[in-house]
This record gives sequence, C-alpha cells and structure tokens, in this order.
Amino acid sequence: MLARVGIALYWIASCIAAFLALGTVVVIALGMFNAMGFKSENNILEAFVFIPAVLIWLIGRACRYLLAGT
Repeated sequence: MLARVGIALYWIASCIAAFLALGTVVVIALGMFNAMGFKSENNILEAFVFIPAVLIWLIGRACRYLLAGT
C-alpha cells in the first residue's frame, strides 16, 4: 500500500514540477521575443522558478524511493 502512495506522490510532484518548468520556458520565450505585448525586464529572475521545480521533483523522487523502494 505504501508503495502505491510513494509512486502517486512521485507522479504528482513530477506533474507540478513539469508545470512550473513549462511555465518558466513560456514566460522567458515571451519576454525574449516581446510577444503579445509581454515585456520582461529580467529573464534571470524568471529562471529561478526552475529551482523550486527541481526541488519539488526531488522531493517526489525521494518519496518514491523511500516508500516504494524503486
């Protein structure tokens, strides 16, 4: 039972991390090309959203490792 919880937590964390990473890529791309009137002053600060995305993914990976053993 704990193995299924670990795998489910991993997939939930992976989906959240992917959503954050994809959102960051879209915002940076829109800022670089000034698309749709979107003006970005500092793309470096927007790139820091990748750090929580990686941390969320690692937490999900740790849950999978500890609970499911895979």
